[in-house]
Amino acid sequence: PKSLYEGIKMHRAPEEEWIVIPDHHEPLVSKEDYDEVQRRFKEFAKLYHAREDANKEIRDSIENLFQGKIWCGECGGRMRLRKNTLRKNHGTEVFYCGRHNDNRRICTKHAIKYTDIKQRVFEQIQIQIEYAADMEKLLSQLKGSDKQRNLLDQYQGELNSASMKLKKIESKLEKLYENYVDGIVSNEEYIYLKKEYDDQYRTASALMEEIRQKKARITGAFAGDNKWLKAIEGIRSETELSQQIVDKMIDRVVVHEKDGVITVELIMNYSDAKEEYSGILREILSEVENG
Repeated sequence: PKSLYEGIKMHRAPEEEWIVIPDHHEPLVSKEDYDEVQRRFKEFAKLYHAREDANKEIRDSIENLFQGKIWCGECGGRMRLRKNTLRKNHGTEVFYCGRHNDNRRICTKHAIKYTDIKQRVFEQIQIQIEYAADMEKLLSQLKGSDKQRNLLDQYQGELNSASMKLKKIESKLEKLYENYVDGIVSNEEYIYLKKEYDDQYRTASALMEEIRQKKARITGAFAGDNKWLKAIEGIRSETELSQQIVDKMIDRVVVHEKDGVITVELIMNYSDAKEEYSGILREILSEVENG
């Protein structure tokens, strides 16, 4: 096999590609023992593949909505789904730590049922759906009301005030330059005052941009312009967990084990958008209550 630097990952090469130098080292076992072990390996492999082929239809029929999304919280490795190939055992599939299975010195032996993961994930999805509904209800009560209009008018008034302040500073800068050209102020005075006016202008500009963004966020919240909210809207009517919901809403599921107790941490997509929307709602309610 080629080296890693050539872009080829470590892998087991086909036997016909092996480079074999017979009798290069003194053997550790006799050739007869070696051949017998190799024969048994091939028999075991043949039986394994035959069993896998016989159970393929059953394995393919077993659901796994979380392909590549279940991770071990202890070692950071990916967890694997152990599929039971006996039809009478369907529903007892478990996720187990793949790294511990490959090397017993790494991590611990812990597992969680597929059905438990599925139930816990759907419960968390339902909580988010209810949370979104509560926030929308609060906003709908304010939408179109005098409180909403007063709030937006307040921000528009602050924008107008900030704009007027910027124009005054611009006027001062223009006047200062004229006085400098006319020799009314010295070079030292001009440098000092210009720096002071420039600092005032930067501060006023930043404040104006902050107010503008705040008004835009609140306007967007009333319009339902939020990625998380739109994602929730697309799954609101679902009555059970589906591949569509998992792909859309779930980034990863992290399984933790401590003192024999298994806990599940759900990491959702659109979490930043959700926090932003929650923060805007708190901001709106605070402004309304204090207005």
